[in-house]
Amino acid sequence: GSVLVLDNMIFQQLPGEFTPTATPTQTLAPSPSPSVYCTKNMIRNGDFSEGTDQWWIWNSVLSSVSPGADGELDSALRATNRSIVHSGMSQRIDPSCIEDGSSYLIGFDVKMTHDDTGLPVTTCDPTVALSQECPFVHMLYTARDEPMRSRSLYDTQMVWKSDAGNNSWNRFHVLWKPDSVAFTDLTYLQLAFVGGQPNTSMTIDNVQFEKLERWETPTASPSQSPYPSVGPTEYCDRQHFVNPDADEAGNSGPW
Repeated sequence: GSVLVLDNMIFQQLPGEFTPTATPTQTLAPSPSPSVYCTKNMIRNGDFSEGTDQWWIWNSVLSSVSPGADGELDSALRATNRSIVHSGMSQRIDPSCIEDGSSYLIGFDVKMTHDDTGLPVTTCDPTVALSQECPFVHMLYTARDEPMRSRSLYDTQMVWKSDAGNNSWNRFHVLWKPDSVAFTDLTYLQLAFVGGQPNTSMTIDNVQFEKLERWETPTASPSQSPYPSVGPTEYCDRQHFVNPDADEAGNSGPW
């Protein structure tokens, strides 16, 4: 017989820069970049490593700030002077990237603070349908020769944290499947990241707008999705293997 010895096993979700951008391949390297921005993540400068580049003001004042959601060396984008709910930041998406019948993931890290005190916003309750007390995505689009229309997307299963300091980041994400009638022949598409009370500041980081391949799109309950809408279970962290380095002696572990 023979003996197989394993150590340092890895089974983890790849970050955007290592994920194939089009047809799944057998390599960890990204597929060649398309000529426009129909890449895996269609948001440009979503990690704000290039400051405010590619981002538009939306009834607000924008500034690059640090630290971001990923720590002291990370950057984020902050919108201040927000006097109305529909104020924040926005970015245009190439409408030719949207494919009929496909599903898309829209996600971003977000936190909100009061302008006068700097304290985190505590009034957001994502379980309240269509609540404007919480961040949401406002979508503007034009199809064919029709007038511009809008649609708002809410994450009603987001877990809102409002602890003080830099730990009050929250992850917003929704799955969006364009209506085959309303979104046919798009000529314009813009996403605005808005919501929350007036006179509060909104800070976002790690913004994504990604087409989900068929093997990524949930087909049953949300718990089967690689992008859960509720808090992940104990072992849904970046490294999915339990005790991968075999430092837990004995046979009582999961191996």
